[in-house]
Amino acid sequence: MNYLEVDVGTTSMKCTAVNDNGILFTKSISYPVKYGNFGMAEQNPWDWYYSFKKIFQEIEFPIDGIGITGQMHSLLVANGRHPLMDSMLWSDTQSAGLADYLVKKFGISELVRETGNYPLSNFTLLRLLWIRKYLPEIYRKIDMAFVAKDWLKYMLTGFHGTDVSDASGTYLFNVRERKWSSMMFKYLKIGENLFGHSNESMEIQDEYKGIPVIAGAEDQEAAAFVAGIGSNECAMSLGISGVVFSIIPEYRLPKNRSIHLFCHAEANKWHWMGVTQSATSSLDWFMRTFHIDYGRLRNISGDTNIIFMPYLNGERAPIMKPDSRSMFYGISSNTSRDEIILSIMEGVAFSLKHVYDSMGLKKNRIILTGGGTKIKIWNQIIADVFNMEIDIPEDSGSSLGAAMLASSGKLRVYSEPEKYFPVNHSSYIEKYEKYKKIAKSYGNCSNLPPPPVLAGQSHLLFRLLCIQVIYH
Repeated sequence: MNYLEVDVGTTSMKCTAVNDNGILFTKSISYPVKYGNFGMAEQNPWDWYYSFKKIFQEIEFPIDGIGITGQMHSLLVANGRHPLMDSMLWSDTQSAGLADYLVKKFGISELVRETGNYPLSNFTLLRLLWIRKYLPEIYRKIDMAFVAKDWLKYMLTGFHGTDVSDASGTYLFNVRERKWSSMMFKYLKIGENLFGHSNESMEIQDEYKGIPVIAGAEDQEAAAFVAGIGSNECAMSLGISGVVFSIIPEYRLPKNRSIHLFCHAEANKWHWMGVTQSATSSLDWFMRTFHIDYGRLRNISGDTNIIFMPYLNGERAPIMKPDSRSMFYGISSNTSRDEIILSIMEGVAFSLKHVYDSMGLKKNRIILTGGGTKIKIWNQIIADVFNMEIDIPEDSGSSLGAAMLASSGKLRVYSEPEKYFPVNHSSYIEKYEKYKKIAKSYGNCSNLPPPPVLAGQSHLLFRLLCIQVIYH
Protein backbone atom coordinates (compact mmCIF):
# COMPACT_ATOMS: atom_id res chain seq x y z
CA MET A 1 0.00 0.00 0.00
CA ASN A 2 1.16 3.55 -0.79
CA TYR A 3 1.16 6.29 1.82
CA LEU A 4 1.69 10.01 1.36
CA GLU A 5 3.27 12.32 3.88
CA VAL A 6 2.61 16.05 3.67
CA ASP A 7 5.09 18.24 5.54
CA VAL A 8 4.01 21.88 6.01
CA GLY A 9 7.50 23.15 6.76
CA THR A 10 8.70 26.61 7.69
CA THR A 11 10.45 27.17 4.35
CA SER A 12 8.82 24.64 2.03
CA MET A 13 6.03 22.17 1.40
CA LYS A 14 7.37 18.64 0.99
CA CYS A 15 5.38 15.60 -0.09
CA THR A 16 6.77 12.06 -0.07
CA ALA A 17 4.99 8.90 -1.21
CA VAL A 18 6.32 5.64 0.19
CA ASN A 19 5.54 1.95 0.55
CA ASP A 20 7.36 -1.07 2.00
CA ASN A 21 9.79 -1.02 -0.93
CA GLY A 22 10.92 2.52 -0.31
CA ILE A 23 10.29 6.06 -1.51
CA LEU A 24 8.17 6.28 -4.67
CA PHE A 25 7.95 10.02 -5.11
CA THR A 26 9.19 13.15 -3.38
CA LYS A 27 8.98 16.83 -4.22
CA SER A 28 9.16 20.14 -2.38
CA ILE A 29 8.19 23.73 -3.18
CA SER A 30 9.75 26.63 -1.30
CA TYR A 31 7.92 29.67 -0.01
CA PRO A 32 8.99 32.79 1.93
CA VAL A 33 8.76 33.83 5.57
CA LYS A 34 7.90 37.46 6.30
CA TYR A 35 10.04 38.96 9.07
CA GLY A 36 9.37 42.34 10.66
CA ASN A 37 9.88 44.50 13.70
CA PHE A 38 9.41 43.37 17.29
CA GLY A 39 10.01 39.69 16.49
CA MET A 40 7.38 39.29 13.76
CA ALA A 41 7.60 36.07 11.70
CA GLU A 42 4.60 35.31 9.47
CA GLN A 43 3.65 33.28 6.42
CA ASN A 44 0.92 33.35 3.80
CA PRO A 45 -1.16 30.17 4.40
CA TRP A 46 -2.23 30.06 0.77
CA ASP A 47 1.39 29.23 -0.07
CA TRP A 48 0.88 25.95 1.80
CA TYR A 49 -2.40 25.18 0.04
CA TYR A 50 -1.34 25.89 -3.54
CA SER A 51 2.04 24.20 -3.06
CA PHE A 52 0.31 21.02 -1.93
CA LYS A 53 -2.23 21.12 -4.77
CA LYS A 54 0.53 21.56 -7.34
CA ILE A 55 2.56 18.65 -5.99
CA PHE A 56 -0.43 16.34 -5.54
CA GLN A 57 -1.37 16.75 -9.21
CA GLU A 58 1.95 15.17 -10.19
CA ILE A 59 1.31 11.88 -8.35
CA GLU A 60 0.28 9.28 -10.92
CA PHE A 61 -0.34 6.24 -8.72
CA PRO A 62 -2.97 5.42 -6.07
CA ILE A 63 -2.54 6.67 -2.49
CA ASP A 64 -4.03 4.63 0.36
CA GLY A 65 -3.53 7.04 3.25
CA ILE A 66 -2.32 10.56 3.98
CA GLY A 67 -0.41 11.74 7.06
CA ILE A 68 0.12 15.47 7.55
CA THR A 69 2.89 16.93 9.70
CA GLY A 70 4.44 20.35 9.96
CA GLN A 71 5.74 23.29 11.94
CA MET A 72 4.30 23.42 15.43
CA HIS A 73 3.21 26.36 17.66
CA SER A 74 2.03 28.38 14.65
CA LEU A 75 -1.33 30.16 14.71
CA LEU A 76 -3.71 30.80 11.85
CA VAL A 77 -6.99 32.53 12.69
CA ALA A 78 -9.89 32.36 10.27
CA ASN A 79 -13.52 33.11 9.67
CA GLY A 80 -14.80 30.02 7.91
CA ARG A 81 -12.46 29.22 5.03
CA HIS A 82 -11.05 32.74 5.00
CA PRO A 83 -7.79 33.48 6.89
CA LEU A 84 -8.02 36.80 8.70
CA MET A 85 -4.26 37.45 8.59
CA ASP A 86 -1.04 35.66 7.76
CA SER A 87 -0.08 32.78 10.04
CA MET A 88 2.10 33.68 13.02
CA LEU A 89 4.97 31.18 13.01
CA TRP A 90 6.71 29.31 15.82
CA SER A 91 9.62 31.76 15.59
CA ASP A 92 7.42 34.83 16.10
CA THR A 93 8.28 36.38 19.49
CA GLN A 94 5.86 39.34 19.59
CA SER A 95 3.81 37.69 22.34
CA ALA A 96 6.74 37.11 24.72
CA GLY A 97 5.48 39.47 27.44
CA LEU A 98 2.10 37.77 27.74
CA ALA A 99 3.51 34.82 29.67
CA ASP A 100 3.57 37.07 32.74
CA TYR A 101 -0.15 37.75 32.26
CA LEU A 102 -0.92 34.03 32.51
CA VAL A 103 1.26 33.64 35.60
CA LYS A 104 -0.51 36.52 37.35
CA LYS A 105 -3.95 35.20 36.39
CA PHE A 106 -3.48 31.54 37.35
CA GLY A 107 -0.20 31.16 39.23
CA ILE A 108 2.64 28.91 38.09
CA SER A 109 1.53 25.87 40.11
CA GLU A 110 -1.97 25.87 38.64
CA LEU A 111 -0.70 26.38 35.08
CA VAL A 112 1.79 23.53 35.31
CA ARG A 113 -0.75 21.24 36.98
CA GLU A 114 -3.27 21.89 34.20
CA THR A 115 -1.04 21.98 31.10
CA GLY A 116 2.14 20.16 32.18
CA ASN A 117 4.26 23.12 31.02
CA TYR A 118 5.49 26.54 31.99
CA PRO A 119 4.04 29.37 29.85
CA LEU A 120 6.77 30.06 27.28
CA SER A 121 6.47 32.65 24.52
CA ASN A 122 6.35 30.04 21.75
CA PHE A 123 3.00 28.52 22.75
CA THR A 124 0.10 29.11 20.36
CA LEU A 125 -2.18 30.51 23.08
CA LEU A 126 0.12 33.48 23.67
CA ARG A 127 -0.17 34.43 19.99
CA LEU A 128 -3.94 34.28 20.27
CA LEU A 129 -3.84 36.52 23.34
CA TRP A 130 -1.54 38.91 21.47
CA ILE A 131 -4.10 39.21 18.66
CA ARG A 132 -6.85 39.81 21.20
CA LYS A 133 -4.84 42.60 22.85
CA TYR A 134 -3.34 44.35 19.82
CA LEU A 135 -5.63 43.42 16.90
CA PRO A 136 -9.11 43.42 18.49
CA GLU A 137 -10.86 44.07 15.17
CA ILE A 138 -9.43 40.80 13.83
CA TYR A 139 -10.01 38.90 17.06
CA ARG A 140 -13.73 39.68 17.02
CA LYS A 141 -14.09 37.98 13.62
CA ILE A 142 -12.34 34.71 14.60
CA ASP A 143 -14.50 31.59 14.64
CA MET A 144 -11.75 29.00 14.05
CA ALA A 145 -8.05 28.72 14.87
CA PHE A 146 -5.46 26.28 13.56
CA VAL A 147 -1.90 25.11 13.78
CA ALA A 148 -0.38 25.14 10.26
CA LYS A 149 -0.92 21.51 9.25
CA ASP A 150 -4.48 21.51 10.57
CA TRP A 151 -5.56 24.47 8.43
CA LEU A 152 -4.32 22.65 5.32
CA LYS A 153 -6.19 19.54 6.48
CA TYR A 154 -9.34 21.61 6.98
CA MET A 155 -9.07 23.10 3.49
CA LEU A 156 -8.66 19.64 1.97
CA THR A 157 -11.26 17.72 3.99
CA GLY A 158 -13.47 20.19 5.88
CA PHE A 159 -12.43 18.63 9.21
CA HIS A 160 -11.69 21.13 11.98
CA GLY A 161 -9.33 19.63 14.53
CA THR A 162 -5.81 18.62 15.48
CA ASP A 163 -3.83 15.80 17.07
CA VAL A 164 -2.65 15.42 20.66
CA SER A 165 0.96 16.43 19.93
CA ASP A 166 0.12 19.76 18.28
CA ALA A 167 -2.68 20.33 20.80
CA SER A 168 -0.04 19.97 23.55
CA GLY A 169 1.81 22.92 22.03
CA THR A 170 -1.16 25.29 22.16
CA TYR A 171 -1.09 25.66 25.99
CA LEU A 172 -4.83 25.02 26.02
CA PHE A 173 -4.45 21.26 26.43
CA ASN A 174 -4.42 19.03 29.49
CA VAL A 175 -1.38 16.96 28.54
CA ARG A 176 -1.82 14.45 31.37
CA GLU A 177 -5.42 13.62 30.41
CA ARG A 178 -4.84 14.10 26.64
CA LYS A 179 -7.84 16.41 26.17
CA TRP A 180 -8.61 20.12 25.87
CA SER A 181 -8.40 22.03 29.15
CA SER A 182 -11.89 23.28 30.00
CA MET A 183 -10.36 25.42 32.74
CA MET A 184 -8.05 27.33 30.41
CA PHE A 185 -10.79 28.01 27.86
CA LYS A 186 -13.31 29.05 30.52
CA TYR A 187 -11.18 31.45 32.54
CA LEU A 188 -9.57 33.01 29.49
CA LYS A 189 -13.02 33.41 27.91
CA ILE A 190 -12.10 31.53 24.74
CA GLY A 191 -14.63 29.32 22.96
CA GLU A 192 -13.89 25.64 23.63
CA ASN A 193 -14.46 24.72 19.98
CA LEU A 194 -11.96 27.25 18.64
CA PHE A 195 -9.35 24.61 17.70
CA GLY A 196 -11.89 21.87 16.96
CA HIS A 197 -11.55 18.22 17.93
CA SER A 198 -8.40 16.54 19.25
CA ASN A 199 -7.50 12.99 18.24
CA GLU A 200 -4.67 10.54 18.75
CA SER A 201 -2.17 10.86 15.90
CA MET A 202 -3.07 7.64 14.07
CA GLU A 203 -6.84 8.14 14.16
CA ILE A 204 -8.55 8.89 10.85
CA GLN A 205 -10.22 12.31 10.89
CA ASP A 206 -11.64 12.55 7.35
CA GLU A 207 -10.94 11.90 3.66
CA TYR A 208 -9.43 13.79 0.73
CA LYS A 209 -10.57 12.56 -2.68
CA GLY A 210 -11.61 9.31 -1.01
CA ILE A 211 -8.22 8.85 0.69
CA PRO A 212 -8.21 8.52 4.52
CA VAL A 213 -6.46 11.41 6.27
CA ILE A 214 -5.20 10.81 9.81
CA ALA A 215 -4.82 13.35 12.60
CA GLY A 216 -1.04 13.39 12.03
CA ALA A 217 1.58 14.93 14.33
CA GLU A 218 3.88 17.92 14.66
CA ASP A 219 7.16 17.66 12.78
CA GLN A 220 9.49 16.74 15.64
CA GLU A 221 7.06 14.08 16.80
CA ALA A 222 6.87 12.58 13.30
CA ALA A 223 10.67 12.56 12.96
CA ALA A 224 11.04 10.82 16.33
CA PHE A 225 8.36 8.28 15.42
CA VAL A 226 10.15 7.18 12.26
CA ALA A 227 13.46 7.01 14.14
CA GLY A 228 11.93 4.45 16.49
CA ILE A 229 13.96 5.68 19.45
CA GLY A 230 14.32 3.37 22.43
CA SER A 231 15.00 3.92 26.12
CA ASN A 232 18.77 4.32 25.61
CA GLU A 233 18.46 6.75 22.70
CA CYS A 234 17.22 10.26 22.09
CA ALA A 235 16.22 11.99 18.88
CA MET A 236 17.78 15.27 17.90
CA SER A 237 16.88 17.58 15.04
CA LEU A 238 19.38 19.84 13.29
CA GLY A 239 16.87 21.94 11.39
CA ILE A 240 15.96 25.63 11.30
CA SER A 241 15.63 25.22 15.04
CA GLY A 242 17.44 22.56 17.05
CA VAL A 243 15.47 20.02 19.07
CA VAL A 244 16.33 17.39 21.68
CA PHE A 245 13.56 14.82 22.07
CA SER A 246 13.19 11.95 24.55
CA ILE A 247 10.21 9.61 24.96
CA ILE A 248 9.01 8.91 28.50
CA PRO A 249 6.74 5.94 29.27
CA GLU A 250 4.67 7.81 31.84
CA TYR A 251 3.56 11.38 32.52
CA ARG A 252 6.43 13.04 34.41
CA LEU A 253 7.28 16.72 34.76
CA PRO A 254 10.83 17.73 33.75
CA LYS A 255 12.96 19.56 36.33
CA ASN A 256 13.91 22.39 33.98
CA ARG A 257 10.98 24.70 33.22
CA SER A 258 12.17 25.40 29.66
CA ILE A 259 11.57 21.76 28.64
CA HIS A 260 8.24 20.86 27.07
CA LEU A 261 6.16 17.88 28.23
CA PHE A 262 3.89 16.83 25.34
CA CYS A 263 1.78 13.87 24.26
CA HIS A 264 3.60 11.35 22.08
CA ALA A 265 2.16 10.08 18.78
CA GLU A 266 1.72 6.65 20.35
CA ALA A 267 -1.22 6.48 22.73
CA ASN A 268 -0.38 6.51 26.46
CA LYS A 269 3.15 7.81 25.92
CA TRP A 270 4.63 11.28 26.40
CA HIS A 271 7.86 13.02 25.53
CA TRP A 272 10.19 15.72 26.75
CA MET A 273 11.39 18.22 24.19
CA GLY A 274 13.92 21.04 24.47
CA VAL A 275 14.31 23.59 21.68
CA THR A 276 17.10 25.94 20.70
CA GLN A 277 15.62 28.59 18.43
CA SER A 278 18.30 29.01 15.73
CA ALA A 279 20.22 26.00 14.46
CA THR A 280 20.70 25.80 10.67
CA SER A 281 19.15 29.27 10.46
CA SER A 282 22.27 30.60 12.21
CA LEU A 283 24.55 29.26 9.50
CA ASP A 284 22.12 30.26 6.76
CA TRP A 285 22.03 33.82 8.11
CA PHE A 286 25.82 34.10 7.87
CA MET A 287 26.18 32.42 4.47
CA ARG A 288 23.34 34.47 2.98
CA THR A 289 24.41 37.82 4.46
CA PHE A 290 27.97 37.54 3.14
CA HIS A 291 27.16 35.68 -0.09
CA ILE A 292 29.17 32.56 0.72
CA ASP A 293 28.45 29.41 -1.26
CA TYR A 294 27.61 26.29 0.76
CA GLY A 295 30.08 24.37 -1.40
CA ARG A 296 32.84 25.97 0.65
CA LEU A 297 31.85 23.79 3.60
CA ARG A 298 33.24 20.73 1.81
CA ASN A 299 36.77 22.06 2.23
CA ILE A 300 36.50 23.70 5.62
CA SER A 301 38.97 22.53 8.26
CA GLY A 302 41.02 23.73 11.19
CA ASP A 303 40.06 25.01 14.62
CA THR A 304 38.59 28.12 16.19
CA ASN A 305 38.68 29.76 19.59
CA ILE A 306 35.59 31.87 18.88
CA ILE A 307 32.43 31.14 20.87
CA PHE A 308 29.19 31.78 18.99
CA MET A 309 25.93 32.16 20.93
CA PRO A 310 23.13 31.10 18.51
CA TYR A 311 20.41 33.41 19.83
CA LEU A 312 19.46 35.13 16.57
CA ASN A 313 15.75 34.79 17.37
CA GLY A 314 15.97 34.76 21.16
CA GLU A 315 16.27 31.48 23.02
CA ARG A 316 14.01 28.91 24.62
CA ALA A 317 15.87 26.06 26.30
CA PRO A 318 17.50 26.22 28.65
CA ILE A 319 17.88 29.97 29.32
CA MET A 320 14.28 31.07 28.44
CA LYS A 321 15.25 34.50 27.08
CA PRO A 322 13.10 35.41 24.04
CA ASP A 323 14.75 38.85 23.86
CA SER A 324 18.35 37.55 23.93
CA ARG A 325 20.55 38.06 20.87
CA SER A 326 23.57 36.35 19.35
CA MET A 327 27.22 37.26 19.59
CA PHE A 328 30.66 36.07 18.54
CA TYR A 329 32.99 36.02 21.54
CA GLY A 330 36.75 36.16 20.99
CA ILE A 331 36.93 37.51 17.45
CA SER A 332 40.06 39.43 16.35
CA SER A 333 41.56 40.99 13.24
CA ASN A 334 43.31 37.66 12.56
CA THR A 335 40.05 35.69 12.51
CA SER A 336 39.41 33.90 9.22
CA ARG A 337 36.14 33.28 7.48
CA ASP A 338 36.42 29.53 8.08
CA GLU A 339 36.89 30.12 11.82
CA ILE A 340 33.63 32.06 11.96
CA ILE A 341 31.80 29.32 10.06
CA LEU A 342 33.23 26.66 12.38
CA SER A 343 32.25 28.71 15.43
CA ILE A 344 28.64 28.85 14.23
CA MET A 345 28.45 25.06 13.83
CA GLU A 346 30.15 24.53 17.19
CA GLY A 347 27.89 27.09 18.89
CA VAL A 348 24.79 25.27 17.70
CA ALA A 349 26.27 21.94 18.88
CA PHE A 350 27.01 23.49 22.29
CA SER A 351 23.47 24.83 22.47
CA LEU A 352 22.04 21.36 21.77
CA LYS A 353 24.34 19.88 24.43
CA HIS A 354 23.20 22.58 26.86
CA VAL A 355 19.57 21.56 26.22
CA TYR A 356 20.44 17.86 26.57
CA ASP A 357 22.19 18.44 29.91
CA SER A 358 19.30 20.53 31.23
CA MET A 359 16.98 17.59 30.53
CA GLY A 360 19.13 15.33 32.71
CA LEU A 361 19.45 12.72 29.97
CA LYS A 362 21.96 9.86 30.00
CA LYS A 363 21.73 8.14 26.63
CA ASN A 364 24.04 5.91 24.61
CA ARG A 365 23.13 7.05 21.11
CA ILE A 366 21.57 9.98 19.27
CA ILE A 367 19.33 9.69 16.22
CA LEU A 368 20.06 12.90 14.34
CA THR A 369 17.65 14.26 11.71
CA GLY A 370 17.06 17.53 9.88
CA GLY A 371 18.49 19.42 6.91
CA GLY A 372 21.73 20.25 8.72
CA THR A 373 22.76 16.58 8.61
CA LYS A 374 23.75 17.10 4.96
CA ILE A 375 26.81 18.96 6.27
CA LYS A 376 29.13 16.12 7.29
CA ILE A 377 31.55 18.21 9.34
CA TRP A 378 28.63 19.41 11.46
CA ASN A 379 27.60 15.81 12.21
CA GLN A 380 31.14 15.06 13.36
CA ILE A 381 31.26 18.16 15.55
CA ILE A 382 28.06 17.03 17.28
CA ALA A 383 29.46 13.52 17.83
CA ASP A 384 32.60 15.04 19.36
CA VAL A 385 30.78 17.57 21.55
CA PHE A 386 28.40 14.92 22.91
CA ASN A 387 31.07 12.17 23.00
CA MET A 388 28.44 9.82 21.66
CA GLU A 389 27.54 7.76 18.59
CA ILE A 390 25.40 9.68 16.09
CA ASP A 391 23.11 7.78 13.69
CA ILE A 392 21.53 9.57 10.73
CA PRO A 393 18.61 7.83 8.96
CA GLU A 394 18.54 7.87 5.16
CA ASP A 395 15.47 10.12 5.21
CA SER A 396 16.57 12.46 7.99
CA GLY A 397 13.30 14.33 8.49
CA SER A 398 9.67 13.99 9.45
CA SER A 399 8.39 12.70 6.11
CA LEU A 400 8.51 8.95 6.70
CA GLY A 401 7.16 9.45 10.21
CA ALA A 402 3.93 11.00 8.90
CA ALA A 403 3.62 8.20 6.34
CA MET A 404 4.20 5.56 9.04
CA LEU A 405 1.49 7.15 11.17
CA ALA A 406 -0.86 7.02 8.17
CA SER A 407 -0.19 3.28 7.97
CA SER A 408 -0.98 2.89 11.71
CA GLY A 409 2.67 2.01 12.24
CA LYS A 410 2.60 -0.95 9.82
CA LEU A 411 4.85 0.61 7.18
CA ARG A 412 8.43 -0.57 7.53
CA VAL A 413 11.14 1.05 5.45
CA TYR A 414 14.62 0.42 6.82
CA SER A 415 18.06 1.35 5.58
CA GLU A 416 21.38 1.32 7.39
CA PRO A 417 21.95 4.73 9.00
CA GLU A 418 25.04 6.83 8.43
CA LYS A 419 27.12 6.66 11.61
CA TYR A 420 29.52 9.09 13.27
CA PHE A 421 31.69 8.36 16.30
CA PRO A 422 33.54 10.79 18.59
CA VAL A 423 37.19 11.27 17.69
CA ASN A 424 38.03 14.66 19.20
CA HIS A 425 35.91 15.07 22.34
CA SER A 426 38.75 16.40 24.52
CA SER A 427 39.19 19.54 22.42
CA TYR A 428 35.61 20.63 23.16
CA ILE A 429 35.44 20.10 26.93
CA GLU A 430 36.94 23.45 27.98
CA LYS A 431 35.24 25.33 25.15
CA TYR A 432 31.81 23.97 26.13
CA GLU A 433 32.35 25.06 29.73
CA LYS A 434 33.15 28.57 28.49
CA TYR A 435 29.98 28.50 26.36
CA LYS A 436 27.87 27.64 29.43
CA LYS A 437 29.39 30.47 31.44
CA ILE A 438 28.51 32.98 28.72
CA ALA A 439 25.01 31.48 28.40
CA LYS A 440 24.52 31.79 32.16
CA SER A 441 25.41 35.46 32.00
CA TYR A 442 22.40 36.06 29.76
CA GLY A 443 20.25 35.45 32.82
CA ASN A 444 21.73 38.54 34.45
CA CYS A 445 22.45 41.31 31.97
CA SER A 446 24.64 43.12 34.50
CA ASN A 447 27.09 40.18 34.28
CA LEU A 448 27.03 39.93 30.51
CA PRO A 449 30.56 40.23 29.11
CA PRO A 450 30.98 42.99 26.54
CA PRO A 451 30.24 41.35 23.17
CA PRO A 452 33.02 42.03 20.68
CA VAL A 453 30.60 41.40 17.81
CA LEU A 454 26.82 41.22 17.80
CA ALA A 455 24.77 39.20 15.34
CA GLY A 456 21.14 39.12 14.34
CA GLN A 457 21.03 42.74 13.17
CA SER A 458 22.96 44.76 10.58
CA HIS A 459 25.57 46.27 12.88
CA LEU A 460 28.13 48.51 11.19
CA LEU A 461 30.71 47.41 13.75
CA PHE A 462 30.22 43.80 12.69
CA ARG A 463 30.74 44.61 9.04
CA LEU A 464 33.83 46.73 9.68
CA LEU A 465 35.50 44.04 11.78
CA CYS A 466 34.58 41.26 9.41
CA ILE A 467 35.15 42.83 6.01
CA GLN A 468 38.69 41.45 5.64
CA VAL A 469 37.58 38.07 7.02
CA ILE A 470 34.57 37.63 4.76
CA TYR A 471 35.88 38.91 1.48
CA HIS A 472 39.56 38.02 1.78
